[in-house]
Amino acid sequence: MITTGVSASRLNFGNKPIPPSKRLAVSQFAQPFAAQPAIQGDTFARSGLAKSNHATHTPKFGGFLELLDETPDIGAPPTPLQGEPPMEPPNRKKPEKMAIAQDLNDWLIKTLEQKKIKAAVVSCLGNKEVHQHDKTGMFHSGIVVFNEKDKQWQIYNLIHDQQDDEGEPVAHLYRSDPVDFFYGQRDPIRRDALLLVPDPDVQEKLKKSMDEGHYKKMYFTRDYNLVTAPNTMRSLNCNKWALMTLMAAQSGNHDPEAILDRMTDEFTPGIINVNPLIRPFAKQRPTILKDEVPMWDNIYTVTVESLHNHPLFKEKIFRSGKTMEERHQEAMQPGLLPTAGYIAAGVGTALLMGYLAHRRRRRLPALF
Repeated sequence: MITTGVSASRLNFGNKPIPPSKRLAVSQFAQPFAAQPAIQGDTFARSGLAKSNHATHTPKFGGFLELLDETPDIGAPPTPLQGEPPMEPPNRKKPEKMAIAQDLNDWLIKTLEQKKIKAAVVSCLGNKEVHQHDKTGMFHSGIVVFNEKDKQWQIYNLIHDQQDDEGEPVAHLYRSDPVDFFYGQRDPIRRDALLLVPDPDVQEKLKKSMDEGHYKKMYFTRDYNLVTAPNTMRSLNCNKWALMTLMAAQSGNHDPEAILDRMTDEFTPGIINVNPLIRPFAKQRPTILKDEVPMWDNIYTVTVESLHNHPLFKEKIFRSGKTMEERHQEAMQPGLLPTAGYIAAGVGTALLMGYLAHRRRRRLPALF
């Protein structure tokens, strides 16, 4: 489904429209399979979703099978921010959640001040389902920086907070008090979070960029997608916005297209594997932009795990004191993940494969 007004909307940067040849249409991912020599380094191109207008990066995988020709190549522009983003409204109703949020707030501020960190990326816990797709177990990220005007640590983050007239997800930039940021974690019991720290030079650049408001330039569309493709102008999620903001600060180039080009070359995305039988239901979630989700292929997006693995971060600090692998092994212990769901998905897949094989033999009409 296409968001109202998107096909007519185009972003302008310095009154210079983005050339159509440079925009990454999501439909460009529907390329035939093409073998390609290995590309040096651990790059985004190796994932198979390199930009098709880069002659040296031919996509290895194809088939966003459900995409239509009219799929817009660029998202609806957000309302320009006047000054800083608004503060996230507090929602501190449950004492047990507040206790966890306060503990994580204290840990974060103590760590930032003891290590003299000026700016970093911080992530909070997701629910048990997140562990199936992300070894960190984290689901939401923002940039933590000391706000000189308010004299306090604040977290700048992209939050999905509403739907548009056609029911598609929309997100806005907010500043969050760390307590409110951690109050929103999905795990109601565990006390853990992740702090991703760049080297001191990049911290200085990120702090300066945030103080000067350059982070707003990476908020180039209001269209939100939990599983946004890393190199599309069509949509954003919180992790993608945070990484783009950091990369822009590090390079001094705040043109979103240039940063997406860098992500094509320098970023290895996370891979989300969702059973095809479940995808039609997953696409109904309020945080999913339906026309960006392939029916069959792997879903490539910016996850917290992919942030964790990015070389820009020199220190990765979990509140629990464990490493990502240790946390993942603990989360994968029997009883912590919905084993019955895996069994049901496996049975469903077997039935679907049997039906497709039978259909080929009998030439039955397609159901999909």
